[in-house]
Amino acid sequence: LNGTVPQTIGKLTSLKKLQLQLNKLSGTIPEEIGELTQLSIFELHGKHKQKMSVRGTIPTALDKLTNLRHLDLQENYLKME
Repeated sequence: LNGTVPQTIGKLTSLKKLQLQLNKLSGTIPEEIGELTQLSIFELHGKHKQKMSVRGTIPTALDKLTNLRHLDLQENYLKME
């Protein structure tokens, strides 16, 4: 996959697993990710030394994901606010 994670991802409210590892995604993680309240697995593992990767701040909306049991954001350029 390449491009950005679309804000419309928040409309997939029944989604339980979102596995986007080893991708070519860029941009930021949209705040709408917090609408995926059924999500138990979220993997957004980038590629090592890749020019394109997800950047920016880890959204506080992840706090809404109370069913989340596994989170993998490694190999991206993310920071906590």
